[in-house]
Amino acid sequence: MNLLIVDDQASVVQGLSRGIAWKMMGFEHVYTAFNAAEAREILKKAEIAVMLCDIEMPVENGLSLLGWMRGEQMETECIFLTAHADFEYMQEAIRVRGFDYILQPAPYDEIRKAVYGAVCRVLENQKRRQVYDYGAAMLNEQRNIRSGIIHEMLTGSLGREQYERYVSGLSLPGFEQDCYLLLLAFRQPERLEEMGTDMMLFILDNIGHELFDGYETNIVAGRQEEGRYFLFLYGKQSYLIDREGVARQSRILLEHLEKFSEIRLSVYISERTPVSGLMESWGELLRQEENNVMKRTDVFAEISESPKQESDAEFLSDIPFMRWEKYLGDGYTDAAQTDIEGWLTGMGNAGLLSRDRLEQFYLRFIQMLGKVSGVRGIPVQEGSESSNYRDALCSVPDMVERVKALLSRLPKIGGYSEKDVVLQIKEYIRDQVGSEIRRSDLAELVHMNPDYLNRIFKRETGMTLGDYVLNEKMQIARNLLQTTTLPVSYVASRVGYENFSHFSRTYKRMFGISPSEERK
Repeated sequence: MNLLIVDDQASVVQGLSRGIAWKMMGFEHVYTAFNAAEAREILKKAEIAVMLCDIEMPVENGLSLLGWMRGEQMETECIFLTAHADFEYMQEAIRVRGFDYILQPAPYDEIRKAVYGAVCRVLENQKRRQVYDYGAAMLNEQRNIRSGIIHEMLTGSLGREQYERYVSGLSLPGFEQDCYLLLLAFRQPERLEEMGTDMMLFILDNIGHELFDGYETNIVAGRQEEGRYFLFLYGKQSYLIDREGVARQSRILLEHLEKFSEIRLSVYISERTPVSGLMESWGELLRQEENNVMKRTDVFAEISESPKQESDAEFLSDIPFMRWEKYLGDGYTDAAQTDIEGWLTGMGNAGLLSRDRLEQFYLRFIQMLGKVSGVRGIPVQEGSESSNYRDALCSVPDMVERVKALLSRLPKIGGYSEKDVVLQIKEYIRDQVGSEIRRSDLAELVHMNPDYLNRIFKRETGMTLGDYVLNEKMQIARNLLQTTTLPVSYVASRVGYENFSHFSRTYKRMFGISPSEERK
C-alpha cells in the first residue's frame, strides 16, 4: 500500500513525510510531489492507495488533479489540505469523491486519524471487490495458516508430529526452538467490534513487523478468543531478541495503538520458552490477565503471582464485614457503599486482590446482605451462572458496580437522612463542648467511616468537622465573655481548654482580639 503527498511547499511535504510513522500504518512507500504534473507522473507508474493533496497549487489545483484521476478510473482515497474554509472547494471535493477535507495548519494526530480512516476504506473496498494480487493473496493465506497452527498449539490440539509436518513449508520454528508469546487483552470490546478482526490483525501484523524486523525476529499475529489476541515471536536465524527488548518494543506497540487507534489494552509477555511449551505459557498469561482485577493497561513482563502474603482465612478475617453490617443495619447504606468501594479499590491498587479473592469477597458479601435484610440469600435471584456474577469477578470496577446495584435493592432499616446525621452530630458537639471532641468519636457515634462523615457534614454545613467544633467552642466562649463576669480562665475551661495560652491564641486568631480585650 502506497501514499502520495502533494503540496507546492517543500516544508509541508518534508514535514508530512517525516513527521508521521507511515510504515506502522501499513504504507510500504511514501511518494512526494510538488505540483499536479509531478503527481500525475507518479500516479501513472505506481498504485497509490491514499493521497494527501493541497488544493491551492500553481497551474493546476488539487481538485482538478483528483478529477483527472477519477476520469482515469483511479480509486485512490484523497484527503485535501487547505488553509481556506471555502464552501465551493468543499462542494467540488464532494463531487470528485474526496475522502476528507482538513484545514491547515492541522496537528499530525488529526491528519493521522484521517489517513487511518482512508486506509480502512481502502481495505473495505479491496475486500468487497476481492481484487487481490495473486502473490499478496498467497502471502496472506500463508499468514492465516501460520496463525491457525499457533492457535491450535495454544489449545493443545496439535502434537509434535503434526506441527513438524508444517514447519518447513511455512517458515515456522522447530518444535524445541525458543520463542516468546504475547497475550494482548483489549479493554474496549465495542471498539474492537467496530474495527473487525481482519483490520485488527492487519494493524498488528504491520506494526509487529515494523517493530521486530530490525531484531531479526519473525512474528505471527492471531485472534485466540473474544477480546484476546496473541503475538508469537521467533528468531529468523539462531538469534532471538531478549525479553527486555520484547517488553520495550511492546510498550511502543501499546502506545501506538492507544494514540493512533484509540485502543486500550494490556500486554503480557511470556518467559523465553520452546514451541513445545506454548500451551503452558498461554495458560500462565491467561492467569496473569485474570488476576489483573484492576484491568490496568500496561506491559507486564514480570511473573505476577497471586496474592500470597496471607492465607485465604486471614484475608477473609481482615475484611471489615462487621462494620459494614452495622452501617447497613442502622440504615447508613451510603456510608457502607463508600467504605466498601474504598476498601476494594485500595486492596486492588495494592495488588492484594485476585479473581479467587474477589469471589471469596463476593460470597461473604452476599451472606452479609442476606443477614441484614433478614432473609436467606439476597433480595434478588442470582447464582453463579448469572452474567452479572461472572462480570463482577473479572475486575474491581465491575465488582464495585455490582455492590452498588445490590445495595440499592436492600431495604432501608434505619432510613436516616444525611441531615438527621448532621443534626445528631451538632447536638452532641453542643452537649460535649467542654470536652475534647475527636472526629473518630463522632464517627463512632453514628457508625460511619470518619472520612465519609466529614464529607457529608461539609456538604450540609460548608465546614469540616474540625472547623465546626472549633467555631462552636469559640462562639460559646465569646458569648460567655460578653454576657458574664466569669474569669477568662474559667471560660477557657468551660469550652475544653486547660491550657490558657492555647485558648488565647486560638481566640485571637478567630476574632482578631484576645479574650482579655473582648472583656474590656
